[in-house]
Amino acid sequence: MHFFNLIKNDFLHLSKKYQFSIILILTLAFLARFINYFHLGYVYDLISTQYSWAKNATDNGFIVFWKDYSKDLDYLPGAIYLGMIIQYINKLFGFFSAGGNEYGFVFVLKTFNTLNDFTFAYLLYYIAKKNTNLSNIRLFITPVLSLILPSLWFISSVWGQFDTFPVNLCIITTLLLYRAQANKNTKYGSLAGIIFGLSLWFKLQSLLILPPLILLFITFKNFQLIRQFILYFSFTTFLILVVPLFANAQRTNFVLSQVIIRSNNVSNGASSFWPLVNMRKYGTDLWFTIGNFDITASRVSYLVYLVFMVYLLVKLFPKIKNDISFNPKKIWTKIASLAELTFLQFVTIMMISSNIYFFFFTKMMSRYLQFGFLFALIFLTLQTNISRFKLFLGAILITEVGYFINQVGIYGYYNDNLIWAVAFERGAWAIDKVWLGSWFNLVGISLIYLLAIRFAKQTRKPTEL
Repeated sequence: MHFFNLIKNDFLHLSKKYQFSIILILTLAFLARFINYFHLGYVYDLISTQYSWAKNATDNGFIVFWKDYSKDLDYLPGAIYLGMIIQYINKLFGFFSAGGNEYGFVFVLKTFNTLNDFTFAYLLYYIAKKNTNLSNIRLFITPVLSLILPSLWFISSVWGQFDTFPVNLCIITTLLLYRAQANKNTKYGSLAGIIFGLSLWFKLQSLLILPPLILLFITFKNFQLIRQFILYFSFTTFLILVVPLFANAQRTNFVLSQVIIRSNNVSNGASSFWPLVNMRKYGTDLWFTIGNFDITASRVSYLVYLVFMVYLLVKLFPKIKNDISFNPKKIWTKIASLAELTFLQFVTIMMISSNIYFFFFTKMMSRYLQFGFLFALIFLTLQTNISRFKLFLGAILITEVGYFINQVGIYGYYNDNLIWAVAFERGAWAIDKVWLGSWFNLVGISLIYLLAIRFAKQTRKPTEL
């Protein structure tokens, strides 16, 4: 409540012109979402899968559903639990019909997604307030911008996907860990473990937080905090997975493997690197050979990720490259001796990891840039220098163009019943013009990478989060 009073006070100290502009933009952001509340969106993604799974699980019980469901099912148990809660709310209030129907389910789901979009905007404001000395208007710019970026409301209100929810959970996990370290209070670490456990089993993209999370624990050197985090994360994982494993261990393992294994398709319609080189079939297909070694898209994706991440770490932490050695013990000693990872460095690693994952890995859906894109907005929030802010904002907007082209194009290909989108020309693989989004993403993500390396060399520790 105290923090909401701070928002109110900061808002009231703005000029009337700025107050009116913010209210107008927030109203438009809400309306952009609300007019799609009663639209079923892409029917397969919302009705044939999410609604069908939730209805079946609530009608028959989760155990019976997970054991006997014979149709396509590739969502994690946490996502099914969330769908069940939404369906119970739908039935409780009887939206649009006695007992609730698919329109009621979509309405509740999109309301939940909208709440998460506005929660993310609130987190941006919170982070800026705690970490910077920005003017009142600068505190509001990035949160308001996040709500009007078309790709974000397109995901939550047209696709009807809850991708922002696990991102929020990962952000809260990070904030709690920094607070635990600052206050030497492991209860925040325990809560962080629970929240990360929830995030991971809603969407496995939450695994992208592991590279900076591991570095954070190494530099914290707080073994009690690490122990509490792992303990409560493991307990949460057990509670979420014990019932699915008991009901149908084979299905549980299959669903997990489908999400983790990224090599069967080069792309499921993402504006990634692969359409630019005309690799449009399978990640395991031969691209070319070097001697007796076969080069495939899948192998290249892992190599590129490794190279870019190692280069990022070397640039962020020059101490690592001094007297470089391939002795694992010496490398570990150097990493362990690093100063405590700043919040900006954490955000940088998470942002770059997510962007490279989306652009180079195979089997990418058009929505999978969400983690990298939202963490880029956090990075933008932390830029106090106005010139750096404008440069990085430009990189984000270029990426946004590619991201939105991808959203609209793929949605238009799969579903002709559009409200906001105009279908792009169809092609043999997803859409024929997917390369257009790929070019924008190539330029935008490259700029994000280069600017992040330059701007993240900040040694100032964050204030208590």
